[in-house]
Amino acid sequence: MRSFRSSPTRCLLLALMACLGVYLLLPGLAVWFAPGDAGMALCFLLFFAVNPITAAVMGTAAGLRPSRRWYFPILGPMVFLFSAWGLFSFAEPAFLWYSGGYLMIGLAAMGITFLLRMINKKSSQR
Repeated sequence: MRSFRSSPTRCLLLALMACLGVYLLLPGLAVWFAPGDAGMALCFLLFFAVNPITAAVMGTAAGLRPSRRWYFPILGPMVFLFSAWGLFSFAEPAFLWYSGGYLMIGLAAMGITFLLRMINKKSSQR
């Protein structure tokens, strides 16, 4: 019997908590507690620095075991989209573009990680 420590459910919960923390909690704190212009600057910092890095990290984690963690690059942009529509303005098309960009970053990181692992595996077998 598998323990919770190594279960896929644990991986899903950790990924979901990370996504909720970065894509929902941080912008929520910026909206609620930062004054006008500072809140906007913090949101720009989140949209252009923190969120893409998070998408790349999630994609890299997915690339380590793509058959089990294929949903990691999709999970982040979906959480971002719903949290941005909930916190800022509903159905704003700009957030669809951001979400698509984060999805592309995550998928690219997953693909690169998977290819690098395959190359390393083949070179170590020689």
